Amino acid sequence: MACDSESGNCNAWAARDPSGLLSPYKFNRRSCYSVLIICFSFILPYVSRSVQSGDVSLKITHCGVCYADVIWTRNMHNDSKYPLVPG
Repeated sequence: MACDSESGNCNAWAARDPSGLLSPYKFNRRSCYSVLIICFSFILPYVSRSVQSGDVSLKITHCGVCYADVIWTRNMHNDSKYPLVPG
């Protein structure tokens, strides 16, 4: 996924249906949004915010795809919402 700015237009690869095929996808990311992080069977709420003076800012340029991404893109648990950006 690539972004023009912190709250700008983003380019990503997304699955549009359970076929699991990825295609280019553009969307507008907001700087403050709520997401869920699934970690070790716990679902944790997470709210993004602007970088502050005590924070470390990272630019992610590459990511990997794990089998969970394959499961979600192919809707194997019947709970995927499309478009879906894995990774």
